[in-house]
Amino acid sequence: MNAFDRNSTALEDFCFDNSSFSDEIDSHSGQIVLCIYLSNQKLGAAYYDTDSSKIFTLNDVAESMDEFSLLIDVLNQVRPTTILFSSKADERLCKLINDFQNNKCQQNGEVEDAENENDLIVVAASEFELSRCKNTVQQFISSVSSDHASVEDKIRATLFVDMESVCMIRALGVLINYCEIESASTDHFGRPVAFCLRSFEVNDMLVMDDNAYESLQIFKKQFHPSVYKAGRDGFKEGFGLFSVCNRCCSSVGAAKLRRWFLRPTRNLNKLKQRLDSIEILSCDSNFHFIQAIQKPLKQIKSVTAIFNRLRAAKVNPSDWISLYKTINACIFVAEFLKNRKNLKVILSEMYDISLEKLQKISSLINELVDFKAMVEERQFAVKSGIDRTLDEKKELLKRLPELLTEVIKSEVDNLPFPIAACTCVYIPTIGYLIAVPRSSSCSKDGDYEKPGLEFMFITNDRVHYKNETMRQLDAELGDVKLDIKDLESSIMISLQNFVLKHATVIQHAVECAATIDCLISMALTAREYNWVRPELVEENVIDVSGSRHPLQELCTAPFVNNSVKSDENEFGKMHVLTGPNACGKSVYLKQVGLLVYLAHIGSFVPASSARIGLVDRICTRLHSTGSINDGMSTFAADVKQVAMATKYATKKSLIIIDEFGKGTLTDVGVALLGACLTYWLERDKCPHVFVSTHLYRLLNILPESPLLRYKTMKVMRQGEDVLFLYSICDGQATESYAACAASKAGLPERVCNRIRQVCQNQKRGYQLFRPESTAEDIKEEFKRMKKLVSAFLNYNLNEHSVMELLTLIRQSN
Repeated sequence: MNAFDRNSTALEDFCFDNSSFSDEIDSHSGQIVLCIYLSNQKLGAAYYDTDSSKIFTLNDVAESMDEFSLLIDVLNQVRPTTILFSSKADERLCKLINDFQNNKCQQNGEVEDAENENDLIVVAASEFELSRCKNTVQQFISSVSSDHASVEDKIRATLFVDMESVCMIRALGVLINYCEIESASTDHFGRPVAFCLRSFEVNDMLVMDDNAYESLQIFKKQFHPSVYKAGRDGFKEGFGLFSVCNRCCSSVGAAKLRRWFLRPTRNLNKLKQRLDSIEILSCDSNFHFIQAIQKPLKQIKSVTAIFNRLRAAKVNPSDWISLYKTINACIFVAEFLKNRKNLKVILSEMYDISLEKLQKISSLINELVDFKAMVEERQFAVKSGIDRTLDEKKELLKRLPELLTEVIKSEVDNLPFPIAACTCVYIPTIGYLIAVPRSSSCSKDGDYEKPGLEFMFITNDRVHYKNETMRQLDAELGDVKLDIKDLESSIMISLQNFVLKHATVIQHAVECAATIDCLISMALTAREYNWVRPELVEENVIDVSGSRHPLQELCTAPFVNNSVKSDENEFGKMHVLTGPNACGKSVYLKQVGLLVYLAHIGSFVPASSARIGLVDRICTRLHSTGSINDGMSTFAADVKQVAMATKYATKKSLIIIDEFGKGTLTDVGVALLGACLTYWLERDKCPHVFVSTHLYRLLNILPESPLLRYKTMKVMRQGEDVLFLYSICDGQATESYAACAASKAGLPERVCNRIRQVCQNQKRGYQLFRPESTAEDIKEEFKRMKKLVSAFLNYNLNEHSVMELLTLIRQSN
């Protein structure tokens, strides 16, 4: 397995780079080893470039197990020579990877020979074990030779890679082990190799980490009150942006909408297509279309699991019912769209659906499957008229009780012992038997033996025998139920093969219907909350008028609109926001992030007008995310978030920072925040930066720049009370009004008064005294201190010792 160069680095040469890598991929003579791991609808990947001795990682991203669209983009972008994947990978994933490698060989004019046998490497699933891969990554980053990384090593690893991206960590750990990349190495000339660990993004994808999703409250988990409906993790979707926008009728539609939310895109054509569709669907003239199509959309189910059970021959009756309803619903949706040419823009792919094939599949299922009997019998059932032999067997089974009654009437007189009553029963596999009541005189097995009868077994106080007549019935009638089951199973297998042959057609139809469900959901949201269509442009600009927070406006009435302006010329790109506590700064910052985010999933936005340029990344530092698991302090977690922004941000990025630097000494916090803002201002390509702070000294240390703007929130002072207007304007705040905010939060008035007293004394440079001190106490304290200072200044150290000075001080106290 030593087919790769062992290139790595010493710890002091370790670097974390985010520079462009597309040029490096295009001109390769070496190997690119890609390791992928797909689990729980998330894809993580890492690849190793042997020419440059660099590892690139892709943090966990939502992936569809039906389309594999993200994986296809990764493969086309990276163009790996070798692919590593788990032995427990999905069969469709393996087929996709194999097809990709085959197509690549054909495009390159290569013939598969011994040299290309190892292009696809199946790695044992145990190698992807999470704790094992985490330890590998931590040791690799920290240059540790021991078997287990220390706490310091784990913290260091957390600063370099996102240890919460489970799939990526698994892929990276296996990649390091397989390629035998070491923590310290030299080249052939004995020179140390500088090793780089980089992050790469998929083309046309807006990058956001889990912290950004959580801070902007795009998804919100909360405990489910019902233990029976809680699901696997005991959570349900809470009040977040996704729950507000999710009006999907089908589970596949909701799943696809979630993928859209988890994978915002910079593909302008795709975004405009979604916006065009939402604009049409939100019109009053098309509202009847939504109402007409929602009912069939509810019938559409995910067919992935059904196809898996079909392939494994473990399909159940409910699967056939769901599949039949899903196909018919897709046919209805496709026909409905095709009959309305004005709706063609909604989903052009829907016109590519082969209606004839869908109708043929639906017709065949309806012709063969007896749904009523299938529900009653809880097994696959075939309609009459399909197979003559099957019909005869079913008719015989219906008449079997009557036939057996006639047989037993003729047999009861021929029994070798007197019996008051007996029955003839049919048991599948065993056949036909005579059942007689058990006699009390029979106490052992030998007592049941009768001449002319073969003893079989005893059950429910009845003794079962088989005689010549029963054997004749076995021969003439056969095992009816098993025969019926065999015949129906044969028909079901033929139907399964036919359905699986057209599985791609069905899957494509379901995906198209799910897309329509998502578009309708977003159109209903835009219509209900009066959102508008944003104008998406390639220019580096954010110009939104009358913007609102999509969640806050649902909880507050009335909500005050604010404009968001940012560009390289007129409005500036760095906006420093100051203002009192609880005046709406944090809401405004989140509002900016959500507006840009909504535009990048192809949604309308809550505003009166919006012109938004495409961004490549949204970085946030909105709230602290310290965790015991990663061993990082709250302040270290805050610094990490800002560090990621400084590493990755480009002029097309959006950075949102709320009160960074408050977790340490004030002077240090001012220095940290000021240095970061200065770093972005002095760069040639400054990103969009929105930052709020209470560190007013920061305003004096920032350099002058045409990109820098100061904003504040309007307030109205009424005596000791403050009225927040929640409206943003140009300028700088001078007071935080913390006492007023504390009073509104419920702190006792005595505490609030003390806050005001301390703040006023500090502002005026007055000395601070304990709150219980009286005016006389303060005067006496001042006299005593004055006397002590005078004694100290007049003390002659040349004539007296230090110990005598200390004695004098003690006496003064």
